[in-house]
Formats: sequence, structure tokens, C-alpha cells
Amino acid sequence: MVLLNRERMDKENPGSYGSAVANLSADIVVDACCYEDYHCQHLIDKLRHSKPLRHFLHCGSLRVYNPLLPGRPWKENGPRGEPCGYLTLQQQKMETRLMELHKTAGFPATVLLLGELVGEGWCPLTFQGLYDPACFVALKTNKWVMMPKQQAFIQVLDVRDAVDAVCAMLAKPEALGESWNLCGHTLGLKEYVFGVAKINGWKDPQVRERKWLDFSYAIDKMSLHLEAEDWKAPEASDSLWRLSYASPDKVVRTFGCSFRSPVEALAEAAKWTADHAYVAARPRIPMAHLIRGDGRLPPFLPSPKYAGPREGYIYKCGRDGSGYYIDLGPYVDWQQACILLLICRMHVSLISALMWIGSRQHGDGSRTRM
Repeated sequence: MVLLNRERMDKENPGSYGSAVANLSADIVVDACCYEDYHCQHLIDKLRHSKPLRHFLHCGSLRVYNPLLPGRPWKENGPRGEPCGYLTLQQQKMETRLMELHKTAGFPATVLLLGELVGEGWCPLTFQGLYDPACFVALKTNKWVMMPKQQAFIQVLDVRDAVDAVCAMLAKPEALGESWNLCGHTLGLKEYVFGVAKINGWKDPQVRERKWLDFSYAIDKMSLHLEAEDWKAPEASDSLWRLSYASPDKVVRTFGCSFRSPVEALAEAAKWTADHAYVAARPRIPMAHLIRGDGRLPPFLPSPKYAGPREGYIYKCGRDGSGYYIDLGPYVDWQQACILLLICRMHVSLISALMWIGSRQHGDGSRTRM
């Protein structure tokens, strides 16, 4: 086994990771973790001249689709929509690069657009949009759980189904030069919660639905003093806001693949997570750090006036002033929103207190002795 640290190698010597992979002289390469076109370009520039290579599989995600894209369910030969957030922009760039390289130079590329991977061994995406084992521990022990009222759907992919699909594609040349949606059908949050509890034989969940502002405040109330990148609400919003409606019909029809029910796949993963909560609690990686990279995309470009669109950025007046900020989709200033909510609650509490005091007054205006 050869272990290569992609991020560190490309940081110290750009392109060295691609050279190291090419030197292995592999006939099949599966790139299972690539978030930036920057990394993808370095790798394929080295691999395209590697003669033993007969198949390169790039594992992307369903984020390549704009969540507001019409024509559901989305199909591989349809449009992707305008990039919504930096991650979507990078996914679209990598897919376009690989498909163009296959057409123009015969590079043996296949792009896999994966749903949210689930399986025993790690905590799956929860109904709160986070990777928090406490959600499943609460379900198992019949504690109350909180979830947002907003409508949200997720599409998951059991890791065993993913492996079966990859093996099927490697055996047939039809996979080359194509993109493939790998996912089960869509799953709503309520169906998620109650389905997982029922399959595992747990008691009916005690669910408390909250409007989004209340929900975001509740999960971040202990971290409002931290930097925005350490808040959980934007990450949850980004996960649940991306309503996923991709169709797996193409891969099912071509390779005979089948996908487990998303509730069944999540139930197995949830049970393992609840039984191994300490092990499943993985360190949280702030999304902005993951996609920003070192020396490639500054987090903020000051500009007193709007100077036209910039790829990967949005223009707004944020915590650093007016200028261009990295477009993280619905990654908003939750601290300001939560502070506003606190002020509103203080006003409501003050009004309630005054009304209570007024109700304790006698008709002649004298107050009751307390």
C-alpha cells in the first residue's frame, strides 16, 4: 500500500502528487476525494501521458446540479444550472474538463456524481444537516430531537452500492466519456427520522420542529462568540438547502445496478453510530477552510463599489466591509441573525413583564404589595 498526502504534496511542490500517482503505473485510477479543479488539473496532466492507464474514475457529487434547477429529476445529459456556491462551481469545472479531454484526446475518463455516502464506520448526514452522533443517540434513547421546519430532501448512496457500481463500470466500455448519477431516491427529513427509528425498533421519535432562525440559533448559541467559520448553522443550511432530485435511471438501465432504500441504508448507519458514538464523532472541518485552499482564493477582496461579477465570489457588505466574499451558497452571517433574534426575544420578554405587572394592578391604580 502506498500512502500519499495530496494536500501537503501539492502545497509543498505543485504537481508532485500527480507525478507520484503516475509513477505507480496503474491501469485504473479512482480519484475518490477531489474538491477543486486545481487538484484535478494537476493529476490528469500527469496521468494523460501514462500509457498503462485504461480507466480514470472521478468521484464528484450531486452538488454539480444547481438546487433550483427545473426539470426534476435531473439527468446526466441535461443542464447543470448556474453554479451555486464555490463547491458547485468546482464540481462543474472538473466534470467539463474531464469530458472535454475525453472527446479531444481520448482520455479514458468517467465521472461519478455521488449522493451522500453512508455506511457502517462513520456518522452519516443527520436530519439536522450535520454529522453529529448525538442525534442518533437521542433517537435510540427516546430523547427529544430538534429538526428544522423547512422542506428539505437528501439523496444518499450506500457505500456497498457504490462499490458494486464501480466494479460494473470497470467491466464495460460504455462507462467511458460519460457522467453517471449514483444515488437512491429522494428522502424527506420526517421520513428520515421516523423511518430510521422504526427499522431499528426504537420508540417513536419525540420531534420538535423549529423555524429556521430558531433552529440555527439553538445549534449555535454556544458558539456565537467564535469566528463565522466555526458556526454549525451555515453548514447545516448548506446541506439541507440543496434539495436533491437526481435520477439514477441511466446507470440502472446500462449496468443493471440497484440501490438500497435510503431509509434502510441510513438505519444501518444510524444504529452503528448510536452504538459507537464516541468513535463516530469525527472532527468537524470548517467548510470555508476546505474549499478555500492556500494561496489560490483569497477569502475577501475589498471593493467600495461593485465592479462586475467575479468567478467564485459574491459582492456584499459583510463583516470585513464592502467587497467580494467567497460564494459559499447560503453561508450567511448567522451571528447577526441570532443577535437580532435575541434582541427580539428581549423585547417580547419586556413587554410580557410589563403586561404581567399591569395585570397585578387594582382598578384604582394602586399596586399590589409583592
